[in-house]
Amino acid sequence: MSTKKSKPYRVAGAKERLLAQREAEAAAARRRRRDTAITLLVVVAVLVGVVSLFGWYQATKKPDASAGATASAGATATATASASLAFAPVTVTDGQGLRIGVAGAPHVVTLYSDFACTHCTEFETTYGQTLANLRDSGRIDIEYWPLGFGSPGSARASNAMACAAERDPAFAVSLYDAFFANMGSDWSNDQILSLSTQLKPTLPAGYETCVTGGTHAAWVTGIYNLAKTGASSGGTPTVYVDGKQFDLTTGSAESLAAALS
Repeated sequence: MSTKKSKPYRVAGAKERLLAQREAEAAAARRRRRDTAITLLVVVAVLVGVVSLFGWYQATKKPDASAGATASAGATATATASASLAFAPVTVTDGQGLRIGVAGAPHVVTLYSDFACTHCTEFETTYGQTLANLRDSGRIDIEYWPLGFGSPGSARASNAMACAAERDPAFAVSLYDAFFANMGSDWSNDQILSLSTQLKPTLPAGYETCVTGGTHAAWVTGIYNLAKTGASSGGTPTVYVDGKQFDLTTGSAESLAAALS
């Protein structure tokens, strides 16, 4: 019997077919990676386009003076109702808020807010009408501190409110309400002037130049720097009633009104 070992059986061309199979698998993997990369690029491009389009829309959309009238105490209605009130003149003074109300009001509510602050919008929805009624009846003055730190647009809106307050305090009140009623707007100067003319078709002399020129931009920066380490260090909104902080975590519109009775 022969003890010579036989050679293993080999199929002709097996090595070549194995190499070809591996090459095909590698090529397929490369195609999958390429297709995945292309898909990701398309998704990113679409997302960038959507974000850019939304930014363009926010920057160019025309604000509506009547939007959110209930939540903001009625921007248009407030403008009409307040027109006949004898609000005391307002002077924009460095380091001080805008005190608006009837001369000789027995109480002062100091309100630190920001036009880009969602919690401030919620505050206006809950408390805005109560404060407006108390102010317009002569029960309180409201000292507005529109801090303007949330965005460049918010700072422009704060400047515009100061421009309005020194010319027509009732107009400033309606503008304040309308800014919150149009929460989310970029507040370019064009948007601010569009909103302003809806509220007051004949704008006060010098108002437009004051808005576009940023006349009170330094005042906006100054009140923010003062408030952030002092009375409003906890953020916005912050409310004081006759110098004593009002607890917004436990308070309500009713309890605020009771504190001012």
